[in-house]
Amino acid sequence: MKKIFFLFISIYLVVTSCSTNNPSQPGTTLSTCQLVWQDDFKSGLGNRWSIADWTFDNNLCEFGSNMVNVTDGVLYLGVARKSNNRGKFPQKPYWGAEVYTTSSYQYGRFETVMQPNSRHGMVASFFLMAGVYDVDNTLIDWYEIDIEFAGKTNEISFALHWMADKKLRSSVKQVKLDFDAAKEFHKYGIEWTPTAIQFLIDDESAAIFDDPDILKELQHPMSIHANYWVSNNPDWVGEFHDSILPQQTAYKSIAYYKLVET
Repeated sequence: MKKIFFLFISIYLVVTSCSTNNPSQPGTTLSTCQLVWQDDFKSGLGNRWSIADWTFDNNLCEFGSNMVNVTDGVLYLGVARKSNNRGKFPQKPYWGAEVYTTSSYQYGRFETVMQPNSRHGMVASFFLMAGVYDVDNTLIDWYEIDIEFAGKTNEISFALHWMADKKLRSSVKQVKLDFDAAKEFHKYGIEWTPTAIQFLIDDESAAIFDDPDILKELQHPMSIHANYWVSNNPDWVGEFHDSILPQQTAYKSIAYYKLVET
């Protein structure tokens, strides 16, 4: 997650199945998608991505460009202690990192090949997000579709967030993994259609959300984000000890497939 406060270049034009089977309707295909772009970071971030320079209430980090690094075709997001340079938000004791697309997307498949390094107190994410603000930059609406590793890497959290009546609403599913995600790269995906949001791990269905009322709330174009940060909520992510810093989370690729009408 996220920018609560104010709130990755090869292109292939191939058609591919966008999903494994829908677990609520075995034997059916959820959707068909077409690959629009895939960033493998061999040429850096490129102009598709921006680097965040903000923070938010529950984040002990300030996001900065100094914590974003591309080496040998891998995007690394880091967390480190601040030193003499206190940044724009001196009350935040750590540097963290977030990148996001300059364009927004609605429906399709969003996937990353990543190796999260989520220690106690830390969050490594891949998610979609949109925020709506009034003329005074006050948040009016906020939407997220999240994949999160929160304080551990043998469990993954899939979450939907939206605002209703000026209050945050969430629907969350946590899934135990039969591997340690920190040990190697795996593929994680979000498959978003008007009738369901399905989460994938290595092209296998891991969770599905199909409540029509929730899906209606989330029908807004969203930008693609990846971030790495320290939470101030130990009940959620465990107790953080900064003696483990610095740390990095790695992303080998990020891709977007558009939904194809069938």
